Amino acid sequence: GCGYLNKDPDPVLADLFSSYYRHTDRWQQFETNLIRVISLQSFLKSINQPYLFTFARQFRKFQKFDHLYNLLDWDNIYTNDLQAICKKHNWFNPDGIHPSTEAHNYYAKEILKLI
Repeated sequence: GCGYLNKDPDPVLADLFSSYYRHTDRWQQFETNLIRVISLQSFLKSINQPYLFTFARQFRKFQKFDHLYNLLDWDNIYTNDLQAICKKHNWFNPDGIHPSTEAHNYYAKEILKLI
């Protein structure tokens, strides 16, 4: 989450995300994000641009969206998420939410092995 969910001190961001979350439910948000990933994947493939998708949090699968998951090219998705690495090594910034520099460095090295 952003802004509203993280109690962002910026009133503009807090208001923006507050409105978004108030008028959508988690299923709508998840489906919209999944469609965005599929759309970006399609565009990148259409211009023959190599890509690798990564996610900060675990990419969750819900049976309700199987028809969309089947459109993803899983060969171009790195499923090890940054949040799991942070938890495993306790690599968080002082706020206890965001990944530390060590987490980002480790994650970057893992991704570099794949590209």
